[in-house]
Amino acid sequence: MRAAARGESYTPPPTATTSLDASQNDDNDNDDDVDSIRKSAAAQKLECALTDLDKNADGLNSKEQRTAKQKAKAITSEEAGCPVDQLLEWNAGRHQKKHAGTINDETSGLTP
Repeated sequence: MRAAARGESYTPPPTATTSLDASQNDDNDNDDDVDSIRKSAAAQKLECALTDLDKNADGLNSKEQRTAKQKAKAITSEEAGCPVDQLLEWNAGRHQKKHAGTINDETSGLTP
């Protein structure tokens, strides 16, 4: 509007878009995908916040805890771009796939 008033035309600066090249798209590695990185960071942040709230280090009463949890979930939902339940389910499935090949001492069936 202001540029038009001066008789000039406004051209916005080009937006920096992150695009994966064809070789990365063919591999489809979810850890390199920008969307999955964003979701992973949001899920991790939410899990830390919920853990801190469950510890109740701040001495919040139950109403304040519920409010804080709802606020953390709402913020995470906006950051991730999907509902919190879907995000937590996605993150849990991702961790199961990642740790499916590892053997824990408790689950190996061997007794010392």
